[in-house]
Amino acid sequence: MDQDTPSFLDRWFLAHPRSIGTTYFGHMLGAFAISGRMAATSLACLIHAFVPGLFERAATGTVAELDREFTSRRANIASDLGL
Repeated sequence: MDQDTPSFLDRWFLAHPRSIGTTYFGHMLGAFAISGRMAATSLACLIHAFVPGLFERAATGTVAELDREFTSRRANIASDLGL
């Protein structure tokens, strides 16, 4: 293992989770959960494209919920950092 490996691992796998106050695996679980919600919403949008009367607000609702959650998380991180 050369001397650049730890910085590579930190940059690609650890720095971002640490910056938002979680671990690699905690971040992974959260990302999986968000991915599942977005995949379900994507499917609803695809169905909506063919049958406009179905899932009329699926995308808007999911985007609004995710925006609220991310905004809240950012505020909590900033508060924890004293910003």
